[in-house]
Amino acid sequence: MANEFIIKNGFHSKGDSQVTGSISISGSLLNTGTVSIDDGDSPYTITGTQQFILIDPSGGDVTINLPIAATYPGREIRLKLTQDSGANTVTLQRQSSDTIDGEIADETSLEGQYEAISIVSNGGTGWFIF
Repeated sequence: MANEFIIKNGFHSKGDSQVTGSISISGSLLNTGTVSIDDGDSPYTITGTQQFILIDPSGGDVTINLPIAATYPGREIRLKLTQDSGANTVTLQRQSSDTIDGEIADETSLEGQYEAISIVSNGGTGWFIF
């Protein structure tokens, strides 16, 4: 089932699929791209299937390696702290010449329990924080 796109009532595509126009969904989508990490997993590299990253920095610093922005144009990744960071830091490690909000700094401002950010690839050399 890898690289398959299936919609009931006759539409089935294997490989890369592109939809032009709009798609309406009634109900919900199943997300299988959630991962929970802590300092024992650090440094952690986000893969192509992960969309929601739950972070527990209470036991130590956590570094998260972002994918190269150009590899995933328009991709959104959401990051959320599940515990307060205390004196520990959470670092989003950019790759190569990528930037985060136009900056080359890697550290985020996520500190408090339940704080969250979303990052979106611009398809070139940057990630934007929302």
